[in-house]
Amino acid sequence: SRRTRLSEGLGSSFDSVRRLCIRYAAETGDKALLEPLQGNLARDLLSPLEFKETIAAISYLETGSASPKARDPQREKYLLGILSDKSKSSNLRALALSAMPSETAEIAIADLMDFIKSTASEEMQKEAILFLGSRTSPESLDALLELGKDQTLPLNLRALAISAMGRKIDSIEPALIRLRDESIAENPIRKEIERMLSVAPPSQNLPEPTNTDAWMELVGTGGDPISGQRVWLRSVCINCHSYRGRGSLLGPELSTLKGSTTRRRLLESILEPSREIGPLYSTWRVLTEEGRVLVGAKLNGGGVGTNLKYLAADGSTFELKLSEIVEQQPSSLSIMPADTYQSLSIDELRDLLAFLE
Repeated sequence: SRRTRLSEGLGSSFDSVRRLCIRYAAETGDKALLEPLQGNLARDLLSPLEFKETIAAISYLETGSASPKARDPQREKYLLGILSDKSKSSNLRALALSAMPSETAEIAIADLMDFIKSTASEEMQKEAILFLGSRTSPESLDALLELGKDQTLPLNLRALAISAMGRKIDSIEPALIRLRDESIAENPIRKEIERMLSVAPPSQNLPEPTNTDAWMELVGTGGDPISGQRVWLRSVCINCHSYRGRGSLLGPELSTLKGSTTRRRLLESILEPSREIGPLYSTWRVLTEEGRVLVGAKLNGGGVGTNLKYLAADGSTFELKLSEIVEQQPSSLSIMPADTYQSLSIDELRDLLAFLE
């Protein structure tokens, strides 16, 4: 039967076969296939991508429609059901949390703090910290600072909480300075705070960005992916990119690169961001009637009626009335700043590559 064949396909050791089966199940519209799809969620080492595709297929079969919007109430309801079910594995609940949009009102700061302080699952703790970091409220920032100070938490989680504050630290900079001064020199807490406070990397005699061979020799192999995740959180990367759903959706989702590209290719995209730009990620040079020249990427759904909304290279957005625009032309330059690599030390760059590859 179709259900039996789907169950066999979902049991394949090849993720490409399993993902094809998930897509097939959704396209049939056959609700009898819900059970094997739900069973797929219990599989060990389920990847974030396969998890999201399985959830999307289940939601589609249950409702008969797929929401074109970023927010899908049926999908979110299903995810919340997994998240609140403590009989589910910690890995599955962490995946459910990673797939939830940060805007959802059903997950309060108190819930996230409880996940972090009462669970033994490091994956769950990390996802809760990243969820907090994706919110922009002062309360979320205060919660992250509290986690950074919490000496009952592992140092890596405290450092992750600090880096998850991103660039939203002006109001709590004095508190960060005090926390830095209380930390020992080798402590990752101190290192993260110094980086968060925009302490420039040591002066470096760097090769030209076009000299990839020299950079490959300089960066070498290895690196710490855990530290690399913290680099991603506090660097300009998060202004345009997401990783497992957290961050900006303007640029490519970086988690899809893991295992599918080389360190050299990743390094080239950082050193020369304008070398290769996909058509979906083009930037625009806009001339206004006041004579201002602005550069930004158009945001999907941005602007209302007679307005257009853009994302600038620094992560800020600007909105213009169509009547204000004299001319707009596609640019050959990436929205990613060409000097991004200069803001990172070689160690940071190596760690970032280890996180992404």
